[in-house]
Amino acid sequence: MKVAVVGKYTQGTVEKIQELLPSDFKVLEIDTKEKFDDLTSADCIVLRGFRMEEETMNRISNLRFIQRWGAGYDTVDIKAAGRRGIYVSNLPGINAYSVSEIVLTHILALYKNLINHHNSICKGIWTRDLYNERTFTLKNKTVGLIGFGNVARNVCKRVQCFDTFVQYYDITRLDSSEEKRLNVKYVTLEDLLRTSDVVSIHVPLTTETQNLINKDKLALMKKTSIIINTSRGGIVNEKDLYDALVNNKILGAGLDCFSTEPINDDNPLLKLNNVVLTPHIGGASVDLSDEMISHVVDNLLRLRDKKELKYVVNSEYL
Repeated sequence: MKVAVVGKYTQGTVEKIQELLPSDFKVLEIDTKEKFDDLTSADCIVLRGFRMEEETMNRISNLRFIQRWGAGYDTVDIKAAGRRGIYVSNLPGINAYSVSEIVLTHILALYKNLINHHNSICKGIWTRDLYNERTFTLKNKTVGLIGFGNVARNVCKRVQCFDTFVQYYDITRLDSSEEKRLNVKYVTLEDLLRTSDVVSIHVPLTTETQNLINKDKLALMKKTSIIINTSRGGIVNEKDLYDALVNNKILGAGLDCFSTEPINDDNPLLKLNNVVLTPHIGGASVDLSDEMISHVVDNLLRLRDKKELKYVVNSEYL
């Protein structure tokens, strides 16, 4: 069985996958777009970073299984995969702790103006008092979580250690006993935006969530609020966000994802000093590699042995 490991991975990942698989598996490392574009044969693909469109599936005619490296699967045309009988699986929740840490990192970096202070000091400028009026503590702040899945629950736990109040919006509300246990409050999306000091996005990118945060939604937020997006870039309209930031309609934004990745050199967000930008690294952690490899190998063996695959996301289209 031929397995193509597509994308950029931590050093040694491909070798570990091959080592853990039996001899009837052949593992190929496909680490560039050129190699991916030339790929014409693979039974299985482990996918990170690249998009899997219908055209690619047509080219790799013997493809049976796509294993996403991570929780998100918006880079795969799951309907087209289903029509071809190709199973698509993800790794839900496996990097939720890591993503929650980068959410907290962005919040604190914005509240403490860490990037601005760092850049100034490197230029020989002492800025101790320069940002006093836009420096805050998390204590007693209201944190609003849009979506309340694995990552959001980890964020909830982290920020509550800072004596915050947590509220959430999700299309499915928790029962009251669970809300009480987690010490969270359910609110509408509009109320969340109006009343939160920190807004953090934790929903997948779908047709319903595309441009969910736009000019009208941003206009609801406090002038002293910040917004964090570690989910998918298309959920936030970047032009509308830029307008809100440059006109001081909100305090700041922390982004780990963008509508186009890598981010375009001419993206106006790059010129602002009230943003913290990272290159979609929230789920990246060398600590998690072995666990993720184990899950991937298990699913590949399940496919070979004709056992039920774990975490299939396109069952309704098969």
